[in-house]
Order: sequence, then C-alpha cells, then structure tokens
Amino acid sequence: HRDLHSFPTRRSSDLLSNSFGYSREEIDTSYTFSRFGIASIEQVEMLEELGKWLGRELEPVLIYNFPTIELLSNHLELN
Repeated sequence: HRDLHSFPTRRSSDLLSNSFGYSREEIDTSYTFSRFGIASIEQVEMLEELGKWLGRELEPVLIYNFPTIELLSNHLELN
C-alpha cells in the first residue's frame, strides 16, 4: 500500500489513529473509510479536520468521490 509520506496521507492516517483507535500498522491506505467502520457523518467530520490542517475548506462530497486515504490524498496533492 501507499507510503505515509505525503501530508494529506499522514494527516488522514493520524485522524484514523487518534480518533478511531487504529494503529499505523492497521491502516491500509487503499481501504475505504467505511471499511474501518467509520460512519458517514464521522467521515465528513474527519474531512473537515483534514481541511483545517490544510488551511482550506474541503467539500463534503470529496469523501464520497475519493473514499480511501490513497484516493483522497492523491486528489488533494494534485489540486
């Protein structure tokens, strides 16, 4: 799976780890957020937190269009 070097990837992984109790070893960036057992509202809240770290507002639809850490990070790095 993808390495954890990019800022969006690290932050998304940190949120999963800190907010939902997953260790770094348990986080596969190719898994969907729902596969981690995170409800839709929690996914949107996580996206809001990521947006705060990035210093920009992220549209909630991004979590549905890019449902994995890997896909979301790739999108955020390119845009």
